[in-house]
Amino acid sequence: MTDLGAACRAVRAAWRRQLGRRDAGDLPLLDAEELDRLQALAHGLPHSLVDFPRSSDHPLSGDRLATRRGRGYEFADNRQYLPGDEPRLLNWRLYARSGVLHTRIYTEERRPQVCLVVDRRPTMGFATAGQLKATLAARLALLHLYQALQRAWPVSVALLDQRLQWYAPAFSRAQAQPALQAMIAPCPPRAFGDTQVALPEALALVDQRLPAGGSVLLISDFADLQATRDQAVFYRLAARQRVRALQILDPVEERLPDDLNLLFAVADRQPPLAFSAADRQGRDQYQQLFAAQQAQLHTCLRACGIDLHTCNTTQTLQDCLGSLPSG
Repeated sequence: MTDLGAACRAVRAAWRRQLGRRDAGDLPLLDAEELDRLQALAHGLPHSLVDFPRSSDHPLSGDRLATRRGRGYEFADNRQYLPGDEPRLLNWRLYARSGVLHTRIYTEERRPQVCLVVDRRPTMGFATAGQLKATLAARLALLHLYQALQRAWPVSVALLDQRLQWYAPAFSRAQAQPALQAMIAPCPPRAFGDTQVALPEALALVDQRLPAGGSVLLISDFADLQATRDQAVFYRLAARQRVRALQILDPVEERLPDDLNLLFAVADRQPPLAFSAADRQGRDQYQQLFAAQQAQLHTCLRACGIDLHTCNTTQTLQDCLGSLPSG
């Protein structure tokens, strides 16, 4: 086919029109009414990918006393400055001596954090039916955010996009509002090859920010994961946190349709793979590639002690929740 790129752009535009205006890229992924429904649904919901031993009556109290590194009363250490650190915690004296910005870390007693790592990179702004992958990811992330807040667990958010966007731990919906708005922000189509943060790089930064002993929920399609190369960063994160992973897929990623011409982005491959409707051999090769990538993902995460669950864009939120373990 001589103009495969133009055909693929037309197909993507048609799919977005079928999905409706809210997923078309110019409006937030979720509206205020649905946010309220998600908050109500989170109350008492038995399904969760985050371990909540019991509720607390105060946001700073935990199930047991534990010495943690964070903001408290007793100085513990310095670490090199990371974007997003509070200016008031900068150690200016150390900067004057070394010329390198450092942040002061204090010892405190606090219950473990919940961290939601949510992927909003270009491959998440895609769907052939139901909802964008980014929309389903936002729904599931917000449900867990509301669960954490209702149990008085501090919850931080890391969004993966062109760069890692970090939102400090929040104890209320008002404090979590900046992260919430970022998660439901419009997700317009992006071109292949656009700048984006790599998954291993983002997880390494998240690992640096989090005190040990918390829970991390990673929501992504894992499109750029290479098991052999990236397993070490998962292992380091899982050694310090309880990590669970939730993969969001679209049906066409799992099995290519027989009557469409498509472009697919594959990790570390440029240009994207092109498939014409008549290319049966190419479709079989893609099916093998997808199956091998999925097997590597499961093997990689299982070796690190990370549970992996999968949801599909054609599933309703209730269907997704029904496949999760009861908390």
